[in-house]
Amino acid sequence: MTIDRKALASSLDETRKDVVALARSLTLQDLKTPMREGTWTVRDMLIHMATSEAGLVNTAKRIAGGQPHASPGFDIHLFNQRQVEKLQETSVDDLLARLEVSRAEMHKTLEQMTEEELGVQGFMSSGTPIDVLGVFKRIGQHEQDHCRDIRAAIGR
Repeated sequence: MTIDRKALASSLDETRKDVVALARSLTLQDLKTPMREGTWTVRDMLIHMATSEAGLVNTAKRIAGGQPHASPGFDIHLFNQRQVEKLQETSVDDLLARLEVSRAEMHKTLEQMTEEELGVQGFMSSGTPIDVLGVFKRIGQHEQDHCRDIRAAIGR
């Protein structure tokens, strides 16, 4: 199987443009808007998005490196909540800067992985089965899903 890395990276970069445009358009009131789940605000979701790619890239590295499961006792929901709490005072511009850093690492990691590594099977931190290539694809899906969630919350 030959992976078109450039096409995948380009697709992820297009999705990222949507994230950045949405984040830059948010007003202070938008950031305070509760999400439909009721526990997070739009700001919290944006923080989650700003930290998720780095976690997903680490998941890809973990699986490719032969560790198919997350560390015993790892709780993805608790981890995500802690990230949101730690970065509560972070500006939107600083969150966007985090996204730039994680995107550069994603590109580097995707480029360096062999075809064999991209096919290694493992599990997301949630326990969902996935291969390494699927983790990279999940980055874009995750961003699209949460952009939709934010737009729904603020009525756009």
